[in-house]
Amino acid sequence: RSLHARSSTSIRRAGFRTFIRRHSRSVHAQCLFKAFSNPSDSSNDDGEGDDKYSGPKATLDATTTWVMRTKMKDDESANTTRVVFDCDEGYEPPQGVVRTVDDGTELGRWLLCEDPDAKSENPLDGGGLWIFGLFDEPLYPFLVFTYVDDAGVELRAKVPHGRGKRRGTVLDGGFLTRKVTANVNADQFGMSRVDVVVRREGVGEVHLKPVDRY
Repeated sequence: RSLHARSSTSIRRAGFRTFIRRHSRSVHAQCLFKAFSNPSDSSNDDGEGDDKYSGPKATLDATTTWVMRTKMKDDESANTTRVVFDCDEGYEPPQGVVRTVDDGTELGRWLLCEDPDAKSENPLDGGGLWIFGLFDEPLYPFLVFTYVDDAGVELRAKVPHGRGKRRGTVLDGGFLTRKVTANVNADQFGMSRVDVVVRREGVGEVHLKPVDRY
């Protein structure tokens, strides 16, 4: 191609990258930028690319057992639990119940979503950058679920989520957080008070892998 054609292509690509960076701070936009920057990069945390994978396809339903490994900041040991993600049919975004495999205990509800801790500058998209028509189905960069640990503390797990044509659902290492609240006046006279969430504090890590890849 001519130098002019190559320059025009570079300008268009640079313009798209600038649009993504300037118009959204959400992790969803960062995932889009990475996909357009290097669409052939399909490796995961275990170093195996999707094009080389030949095992069973992982899913977010009762047919796939996942190993959930959690480690708290103040604890040197890690807890390992086998779980399944039961999916509620007919809901968008996908969601359902997290259950333990050993005794069927319901840990909490899971949801695929954009980053719950980030908001874009566009007030029309509800916090994320959506470019309709580019994908066969919406991309949700996170799986989030809340559960109560053995100490009675409510924790939220936020795990990066992706898909591969061969591997199916891909869940990476994520983080555990808890609510930090403050007791404030509920009215201007100070006659009643209420606890409000002021921030989330990181307390540990969570890793999820299909049992056949653990």
